[in-house]
Amino acid sequence: MSRIARDLIMNAQATYVAHAAMTITDRIQHIHPASRVLGAAAFFLMACDHYEVDAKDAFTAVTNLMNTKEGLRDEFAATKMYMEHEL
Repeated sequence: MSRIARDLIMNAQATYVAHAAMTITDRIQHIHPASRVLGAAAFFLMACDHYEVDAKDAFTAVTNLMNTKEGLRDEFAATKMYMEHEL
């Protein structure tokens, strides 16, 4: 296993994380919707385990990264729009 330092999780750059989210969204668009959700959840849990990252910490970090006081950060809004129109 490869450990990711907690500070790298807490200080991740929104642009890179949003790009990863868009890439995953694009790759799963031809899979049944229920399988998309469960597959993404399985990937998240397995990635956290593989990189020795606490899933709760990762979830909190990405929730904070995705949102501002005004709402969803632009980088993630693009992925949300893509999901709404393509999935």
